[in-house]
Amino acid sequence: MAETSTTTTANSVTRPTVNFSFFFWMTLVMAFVVFAGFGASYFQPMAAGTLRPVAPIVHIHGVFYFAWMILLVVQSWLVNHKSMAVHRSMGLAGISIATGIVFLASTVTFLSTGKALAENPSAFVYELMYLSLIAIIAFSILFIYAINNIRDSEAHKRFILLATVAFLAGGLNRIFIFLFEFEFTPFWILYVSVDLIILAFLVYDWRTLGKLHRATILGAAINVVPQLLHGAIANSSAFYALTHWLVGFTVYS
Repeated sequence: MAETSTTTTANSVTRPTVNFSFFFWMTLVMAFVVFAGFGASYFQPMAAGTLRPVAPIVHIHGVFYFAWMILLVVQSWLVNHKSMAVHRSMGLAGISIATGIVFLASTVTFLSTGKALAENPSAFVYELMYLSLIAIIAFSILFIYAINNIRDSEAHKRFILLATVAFLAGGLNRIFIFLFEFEFTPFWILYVSVDLIILAFLVYDWRTLGKLHRATILGAAINVVPQLLHGAIANSSAFYALTHWLVGFTVYS
């Protein structure tokens, strides 16, 4: 009996239970949004040979975007398994990919907007430009906050995930197009969908901390406030001028 008890105790020590955190599950939700959305509009047509011709930079942008989502899941998994040394060693890769995402997303946005304005300069094009631009800005700001708070793990992981939330509208749009056959998902539906994900962070903080973490408050504000200003800014003459100035730096061929 003593030997059996000892063996049981040893097994319990050598086989620790891994409890996946709220943050790990949120990375999976975000990865699902991205890969499900772009799976229907990018991977499936590519596999079928029906993908419309796109500039090479669009494919490169996709590689960086998908790499970021994969890295996000892997990094969160490593944290849950207490593999912090490996997690930290992959930090430089995260910085490199994030930098690439900002540069490539900006370039693709300016190229596609310039092409759209040349073909059909409608109010929708400027609104889409606004949606894309605030995503790039929000991601950049929150990622910088994440790097500056790298020694504060609670703030760091919230900033990283809320930075990623800023880029989810693209995947959500494609999911809704596939499900409901929209030509383009109404902006308010995209914003509400993003806000529901942000709400999950707010609820988690309130239930576990009894208050809202400062990183969650800041991350939510940086994502949500521009949404509230969408109509006033995206349809203004000043934003129209800014759009033309930005797309002037690129040439679509």
